[in-house]
Amino acid sequence: AQLRSDPRAGYYDAKREEGSWWPVWLGWLQERSGELGNPDFNLGSAAHPPLEAAPGTYVHIR
Repeated sequence: AQLRSDPRAGYYDAKREEGSWWPVWLGWLQERSGELGNPDFNLGSAAHPPLEAAPGTYVHIR
């Protein structure tokens, strides 16, 4: 795609699409992703252990 000198041109030249872009994006991701695996719910590692339980004390500091 050719970039234009006026950044507003992309906005004004864009074609309106009805509906949500989420299903299209999800399909794009799935085509490029591997098999789903089982998530690891253990946070941190030996090198980087969690400092404290969520949400953490920093959330409560003003």
